[in-house]
Amino acid sequence: MTFWGVNLDSVSMITVIMCIGFAVDLSAHIAYAYSQAYGTSHERAVFAMETLGWPVFLTSTE
Repeated sequence: MTFWGVNLDSVSMITVIMCIGFAVDLSAHIAYAYSQAYGTSHERAVFAMETLGWPVFLTSTE
């Protein structure tokens, strides 16, 4: 982060931790929906994204 001129203070560290948390949490939700679906791998991926794609997008952009 110092490469981009960002000071390594408490606010930037909390932001990094929150971003990593969101990335792991949202990926885990999609992976769980994929694992619980039935059908071919393509059908399972479509189910996971149809079920959670919009909520994950909204959560990540708010």
